[in-house]
Amino acid sequence: MGWGLRPKSKKRLDEEAERERVKREVRTRDGNECCVRARRLQTGVRCSGPKDVHEIIPRSAWKAGYLVPDNCIVICRAHHDWVDHNPDDAHDLGLHGYSWERPS
Repeated sequence: MGWGLRPKSKKRLDEEAERERVKREVRTRDGNECCVRARRLQTGVRCSGPKDVHEIIPRSAWKAGYLVPDNCIVICRAHHDWVDHNPDDAHDLGLHGYSWERPS
């Protein structure tokens, strides 16, 4: 008997396809440019690295939020790391949200 990974469920495959659609939509909307740089937000971090689609309200606080384009922005890896390590400062800039701020 093998110990390989189980095949992905249809639900999981559908969510992955939807996530890819959301990421394309967000990249198009944001011009695939780091929103921190585009909005000239001051973080003390230089824009660098690949561009990520970032969830403002993280998945740990809103599981379905990664499938909502209005909850996502494009940011570079350096700013993504900064947001992860500075959630309160990032919140003040609109780059991070809390579970109670999600739309109903």
